[in-house]
Amino acid sequence: MNPNLKHVPNIDGRQHPEVLLVEITAANFAANNAVITFEAQPGSILTSGTLRVTEAFDGTADTLDLGTPDDTDRYAADANLKTVANTTIAPDFAILGGGSISNKLVLTRTSTGTPTDVGKLVLLLQFVKFGKSYHTQG
Repeated sequence: MNPNLKHVPNIDGRQHPEVLLVEITAANFAANNAVITFEAQPGSILTSGTLRVTEAFDGTADTLDLGTPDDTDRYAADANLKTVANTTIAPDFAILGGGSISNKLVLTRTSTGTPTDVGKLVLLLQFVKFGKSYHTQG
């Protein structure tokens, strides 16, 4: 440990990530009018994430946005649901639930044609929170 850094509060604390891992199907979107809303812990920061389409969705065009109620594509815009593939989430390291940014996250599916209940994805998101330490270093 650099002795010059000792004056920084909580520099020895180590945050443990909180992980959201969930499978979402086309039927889940259909049951919720194409929008799924969930909450991150207030004060948390989205640090990374991946959206993995495991079974292609069947709309003529089928995309997904991930964001907040005020910015519905803040983390992912028009992710392709038509192909089995990974989409990397683009975190901005903003504090969720702090100031003007909601801790609610919104997944919005946009599809054209006549989509059915075909399609599955796995969403993996990782969050950390200031001051939530599980152990210290040093």
